[in-house]
Amino acid sequence: MADSGAFPMSTPPSHKNRKQISKEIIPRLYHEVKGNISLSLQSADRVPLTCDGWTSRSQDTYVTITYHYLLRRSEKDLCTLTEADITVADDIVKALQPMKSATLVMSGENTATLSIIAPLHAQLLDEMRSTASDSTVIKELKSAVHDNLKFRYANLKEKLHVVSALDPRFKTLPFISEEEREDTFTTLISEMVTLEQVKAHDQQGSDSAGNGGSAPVQEQKSLGEGDPSPAPPKRSKVS
Repeated sequence: MADSGAFPMSTPPSHKNRKQISKEIIPRLYHEVKGNISLSLQSADRVPLTCDGWTSRSQDTYVTITYHYLLRRSEKDLCTLTEADITVADDIVKALQPMKSATLVMSGENTATLSIIAPLHAQLLDEMRSTASDSTVIKELKSAVHDNLKFRYANLKEKLHVVSALDPRFKTLPFISEEEREDTFTTLISEMVTLEQVKAHDQQGSDSAGNGGSAPVQEQKSLGEGDPSPAPPKRSKVS
């Protein structure tokens, strides 16, 4: 067993009986370690805690509380964050939360992502607008992100709007202006008409090929569909 510092290894283990270890050495070490930890905790500015509990096979219950802290040896060796720095860091995390949500949405594999680009882009631009309650750092951060985002997908904007209009979730296009919405629907209708014309032309070509290139022959209407019946032949009189 390696010397971990818990037991004084200078004395041979054979000289320590079970009673001496349990009644003397362990309690002495416990109080010694506890005192050292209590003393070091006095210099800790922040102490995060975690808690865990479990039951052993013999139905004994245990609860542990674990804490972490930085042991400050000297000011020059340890650089800590001030309260102002921590506040700024928290504000940055909150300000970038929409970016994290957008990343998770675009990383999904079970939903269509092409049609969500335009509404998500518009939402991010709205979220990255500065408010009166934002600090100077957050305003600068949001401004930089907004300026970068507003030039994204500039050449694909119209196509992305058409794709979003075909998605039932965004078919009303509430994230764009009325003028852009009308232009998108006009483009969509025009493309649909063009597709119908191409489809009709292809169908006509297919029918012509099936008839050997000749014009289709119109079927004669059967009797009883409005055409007059032919008159019976007249009989000659027999003298």
